[in-house]
Amino acid sequence: MGFDALVVGGGPVGCFFAGDLARRGWKVAIFEEHRKIGYPWCCAGVVGIGGMNELGLPLKKSLILEELRGAILHSPSGRRVEITRGRPEAWVIDRPAFDRFLADMAVRAGAELYLGQRCRGVEGGRVRLGNRSVEGRVIVGADGPNSVVARDSGLETKRRFMRFAQVEVKAETTPQFAELYFGREVAPGFFGWLVPAGERARVGVGTVQNPLPFLRGLLKKLEKRIRGKIPRPSVDVIKTARPRPVGEGVILIGDAAGQVKPLTKGGLYIGLSCAKLAAEAVSDYLSKGGTLESYGRAVGRKFGSEFRWGELAFSIYSQFGDKEIEFLIKMLERGKIQKFITREADFDYHSRLLRRLPFAPLLSLGE
Repeated sequence: MGFDALVVGGGPVGCFFAGDLARRGWKVAIFEEHRKIGYPWCCAGVVGIGGMNELGLPLKKSLILEELRGAILHSPSGRRVEITRGRPEAWVIDRPAFDRFLADMAVRAGAELYLGQRCRGVEGGRVRLGNRSVEGRVIVGADGPNSVVARDSGLETKRRFMRFAQVEVKAETTPQFAELYFGREVAPGFFGWLVPAGERARVGVGTVQNPLPFLRGLLKKLEKRIRGKIPRPSVDVIKTARPRPVGEGVILIGDAAGQVKPLTKGGLYIGLSCAKLAAEAVSDYLSKGGTLESYGRAVGRKFGSEFRWGELAFSIYSQFGDKEIEFLIKMLERGKIQKFITREADFDYHSRLLRRLPFAPLLSLGE
């Protein structure tokens, strides 16, 4: 089989790319190692409404489990601060159904989807699948944080990850609000969450350490609000080091490229946006020749500042102890600060707020 593009990974970013490229008239194949789209998964499933509309993905009601209007922050000592603009900001989605939705879109656009096809290696414009290999003019690594495509193409320069664990449970939640829990005992260097998701709730933590003991600790903290049996946790990692996104005849998108929000590690909006940029660059390459470098430049123009500011702010926050976190959350109780945040903050572009902080000139020295 010969294809214009081989997409390794049938997650949302890989399928979104494949559908876009197929609609442009190119022959595209998606190879997904699992036999079912959408599983396994470990994701809070929160996406900004503005970002989804920008991408041309006004989601069907059946994919939306909850509408979020704000967040409740819990400090290490138990201080509780509510942040809201009083209007819908984000959706909590049915993540497996969302993945299937994008896969169906790709197939309807003309992409060919092959399930149960694990990539064993990449070399010379070919993807090795068990005892056979497939040739393509472009290979697209959408195969997650432990990307085989990134490794075999020599694009992986650093390996740095954050680890996550989550369960879906029946629990008392605050409707239309995500709750975030901070502190070294909850999730050192990151945070925990309780997110309403329809009839259930998602409880999870992220940390550079083993997340399971911290998830158990958060569940213990929330035990009076949890109803019924707690299922086995799902676990995953997020790549926090960004490899080079372009090689000779190869590009990386989504988690394979470390395309996540530096502060929250959410990757759906940025990954899907970069998939759109990648489809344009690959289409140009297939029709005109040259190189794929325009993709890397396009990502830099759209998200370069977001990555720089977010990574710098996260590196500072991750060093904070409970005393510093407590002080920050206490400051958020002040009306003037809340007004400033709700005026300047953007769900998908954290740098817009970071640039306007009083100490931003000091932070900018790190750019």
